Amino acid sequence: MPSLRTLPTLNYRYADLYRQAKIQETVYEFLTQQYEVARLQEVKELPTVRVMDRAVPPERKSGPSRILVVGLSVLGALLLASFLIIEKNRWAQLSADDPRRLLAAEVAGSLRSATGRDGTRR
Repeated sequence: MPSLRTLPTLNYRYADLYRQAKIQETVYEFLTQQYEVARLQEVKELPTVRVMDRAVPPERKSGPSRILVVGLSVLGALLLASFLIIEKNRWAQLSADDPRRLLAAEVAGSLRSATGRDGTRR
């Protein structure tokens, strides 16, 4: 324990150290706030998209020709429709006891029963 005579000097020393600590704390808080403001300002200034090269329009169009795509699509649709009409006509001309027609009916019945579309539950 300090003596009673040294208490006033210790009180002055304590007050001085306490004042210096409070000043340092205030300076630290102020600098921390300034640092955060500077970081936010830096983030705001950075561009989100960086342009590497400016876009230049092409001299001529490249890619698939629309006329070619449409023409091939129409030709393919005509060929498919013709094939389906011819095969439907050939199927209609088969007799009811033709083995191909019987096989197709058996396969269709098996598929219906396997998928549950024949009205019965498994």
